[in-house]
Amino acid sequence: MAGLEGLGELSHSMETLLEHIASNRIEATVASVQALEEGCDNLNRFVEQLQSGRMPDAANARSRFEKKAKALRLPAAESPQEPAPEQESAPQIELPAAREEAVEPPEQREEAVRKPKEQEKPREAATPPERRKAGRRAESTREFREIQERPAAAADDAAPGAQIRVAAELMDKLVNYAGEISIYRSRLEQQMGTVRFNLKEVDATVRRLKEQLRKMDMESEAQMMSRYQSATTKGSSEFDPLELDRFSNMQQLSRGLSESASDLLNLHEMLEESVRQAESLLTQQSRVSSELQEGLMQTRMTPFGSAAPRLRRVVRSAAAETGKKARLQLRMAGSSDHLDRNVLERITAPLEHMLRNAIAHGIELPRVRRKLKKAEEGEIIVTVEAEATEFVIRVQDDGSGIDLDAVRKRAIERGLMGAQEEVEPQRLVQFIRESGFSTATAVTG
Repeated sequence: MAGLEGLGELSHSMETLLEHIASNRIEATVASVQALEEGCDNLNRFVEQLQSGRMPDAANARSRFEKKAKALRLPAAESPQEPAPEQESAPQIELPAAREEAVEPPEQREEAVRKPKEQEKPREAATPPERRKAGRRAESTREFREIQERPAAAADDAAPGAQIRVAAELMDKLVNYAGEISIYRSRLEQQMGTVRFNLKEVDATVRRLKEQLRKMDMESEAQMMSRYQSATTKGSSEFDPLELDRFSNMQQLSRGLSESASDLLNLHEMLEESVRQAESLLTQQSRVSSELQEGLMQTRMTPFGSAAPRLRRVVRSAAAETGKKARLQLRMAGSSDHLDRNVLERITAPLEHMLRNAIAHGIELPRVRRKLKKAEEGEIIVTVEAEATEFVIRVQDDGSGIDLDAVRKRAIERGLMGAQEEVEPQRLVQFIRESGFSTATAVTG
């Protein structure tokens, strides 16, 4: 309907091969899986071309796929069809298990089971016993699990119900707002601390005022009594009424000041209770704000396995370009492989570059690996692990490692070291971090 007949014919051919494998007419071998993977890679590439406004040419990819599919069908086409008359002469209902035993005798099954074990022996023997023991001890400290390929939008622990789509830009704004709320709460907590400190100062001042008033009362009463006694000893039988008035006024003022100090103390207690309630509310708001921010961050988290199809496609294309064989293994250590979506998008390109380097510089050609008693297919392992607040990604391969002689030669050519200079291997390896430094003889992806 869209006018993309080439893509339709290629997808129909892939579907036909897949149906033959599902109906057991073609065996699901490594070659058939690789043919389907190559077809998926081509479809992805054609779709990217369409999105960029170019019309793809799928004729070559379709013819190449059909040749591989025809080669896979040959054994089934050449197999004899004589058992049909026997089935007609003996129309007996057989269970699927009985048919499998009739097609594949037990001796053949035992031989088929023995062959993979015998093929795995040279690979096990190629590793020295000491290295195997050391590797087992190192691997026993952490448990690694295979990372499942899954889409980024799927959530395993999501509750059943309606779902909504939210723009990534809006989600980033909400996360930023949650962070701003946390900052404002921290500033409020600092201000509440200042208020509590000032309340303590007010409390100390009120207590000091009450103590001064008590001493003033005692001093005024002592002065009154001394004047009265001195007047009586001099023979004055009269008592000045003004003295009595002055005594009464002083007493009233001191009592009023004492009541004011008591009122200040009551106000201080009320303010302290209000501050205590505000601090309790801030604590609850802190917990809710933390849960809100964590929930928003979880919506931005995506499994590392969502990038697995893209990384595997890079490995397959790089291996096809260099004529090598390699497979990618993704595994994780810990309880989760989730990380921020923005972080995953930014590190995918560097990861692809490292995978291409692992194939171009590390993995050897199949004939070289056979001489070294290695499996023809190289192995690249990407391990992800959450360590405290960091997300650690390790990339390793079973290739030949860094060619120090080639690094030394290229470093001398670029003037990074002298021709007669002796450099330690650890420092020599650091030259590959220089911008534009490469030991490749030809430029590739």
